[in-house]
Amino acid sequence: MRAKRLTALILPFVAILFGLGGFALASNTGQPHDTMTLLAYSITAAVLYIGSAVLFLAGLKNFTANLKRAYGIFCTGLILFALGEVQIPVFALLGQAGSQSWISGAGLLVPILVGVVCIYVGVRLFARLFNIKSIWGNPWFVAPAAIAGGIGAYLLPVGPAISTVEQAKGSNALMGIMFALFIATAVLCYHIQQKASVSYKKAMQWFVVTQLTLVAITIITIGAIGLYGTRHWFMEGGYSILVQAVFALAILKAAYEFNAINEAPEQEPGAVIPSSPVVGQPAHANLADIIIATAKKASDSTAIDPLLDGMRRVTSGALPGQPLSPADEVTLTRTYQRLEHYLTEEDPVRRYTKDELRSLI
Repeated sequence: MRAKRLTALILPFVAILFGLGGFALASNTGQPHDTMTLLAYSITAAVLYIGSAVLFLAGLKNFTANLKRAYGIFCTGLILFALGEVQIPVFALLGQAGSQSWISGAGLLVPILVGVVCIYVGVRLFARLFNIKSIWGNPWFVAPAAIAGGIGAYLLPVGPAISTVEQAKGSNALMGIMFALFIATAVLCYHIQQKASVSYKKAMQWFVVTQLTLVAITIITIGAIGLYGTRHWFMEGGYSILVQAVFALAILKAAYEFNAINEAPEQEPGAVIPSSPVVGQPAHANLADIIIATAKKASDSTAIDPLLDGMRRVTSGALPGQPLSPADEVTLTRTYQRLEHYLTEEDPVRRYTKDELRSLI
């Protein structure tokens, strides 16, 4: 985990260095200042997005095949999103920005849109593992909503600094589709965060923050096109992408917290590690504490809630300072065994071995 923490700390500085390299490359080839800044900010954002995707994938080793598939699609979306943005300054650097219909139109946003769709699909698959029931997880609702968002954005007025009205309105339309998809993804992330157990909540909170920042970026971009146009310095100089690069730090934080889910807490020097919570050793660790710590490892808090009823009955009737009765200890032991069975056999997100689970507790 220390290596991943170090990666998360170093990655922003690496992204900045790559961005400065892009700025120097554009400067050495005699490009205008807008192309230099556009390239620098795009590369910076791309390195952060791609690095976050790699960090997400690095934490998938012990998760279920269904979660790996969901996160694989999600990370593919992040990478496509990043590469889609880099193509804009690359074409400008090559002097092709106005020479082809694909580039002079809104076509450059299509690969970015494909990435956004993958991000939504990945999170939707993740939400299904938690049995999330939401209209925002229903493609028959989200697809028309995205189309409506695209039409609504297309009808918005555009600023004076444009190459053509069709190009500006086409850009707005694709941004409107992305806006609806970001909203859908944010809602699904919020529902997952509400159902997730303690171990998963922090990572999912940053997922929600990530999607809300993308919603904000979309609003800012559509607003900038409406007020100034696509050829304004804010757009051509890449400052809208600079906003994305700053907000990409939230994605990086989500990736780091995801990796921290299945890590055992670090022990302080000299601390005594309690014995494994095996049956027949209640004197070495409080069984109720072991049950609580074990429950935090489950992905879906609502799924294990009924399993904790036995512990609730015992703790509600326990007197402070009084030892548990043999019957209460049997109840707590059975509660732990049920939790252990769920985490090793039934959890839809993460399957532990018994030894692995006990070492984490």
